[in-house]
Amino acid sequence: MRGSLGWAVRVVNFDDEGQARLEATDLVVADTESVEDPEHVEQSPNGIALTVLGRGSAQVERGLFARSRGFGVAALGSGVGEPDLSLTDVAVVATRRAACGDIPAGSAGSCIDPGGQSRAAGSGLVATDGGSIVVEAFRVEGAEEAGLVVGRTGRLEARRGTATGNGIGINVVDPDYDMTLLSDEVLVYGNGVDVARQDIVVPDAADFRGWLPQ
Repeated sequence: MRGSLGWAVRVVNFDDEGQARLEATDLVVADTESVEDPEHVEQSPNGIALTVLGRGSAQVERGLFARSRGFGVAALGSGVGEPDLSLTDVAVVATRRAACGDIPAGSAGSCIDPGGQSRAAGSGLVATDGGSIVVEAFRVEGAEEAGLVVGRTGRLEARRGTATGNGIGINVVDPDYDMTLLSDEVLVYGNGVDVARQDIVVPDAADFRGWLPQ
């Protein structure tokens, strides 16, 4: 799947009942681009390769997610549910900022606030607000912001992989997060900063509802 606009693959369930689940093998998602939408640009980036929202779940065995915008792969809950995502033998490479981050603050379509804080992201693997990711045998490289991100109340377990060439290799927002969950044969090297606990902006699932078709 190449050249999608806005969202490439979405697994979404905001309902109390029902199930949304994806199972995929040999999945390739590349060159997902942002969609300009001034009505929603103040909320969150788009251009994401694979997103699991609300109560959705997904399992991918052998996957490539390349040159996405905003996030490469994300599990976002926001108290709506606890989405879970299992990844085995995957590469997430060259995740770029959403297009709104290329527009100067104060200009139409920018997602940079007057204080310089950007919501354009540019992170490879993101779990936040109840979202859970388990990734094994992986490579995350070339993300403009961060390779692996554990946001507030997110959970990310990483085994047998590398994070290299990213702005930040691993960024964990919660100061009490168990870092051993991210260190099972995981090599983190050659990043701008290898491991950080920066409070970067990680949008929650509620922010994304405006992007979804009614």
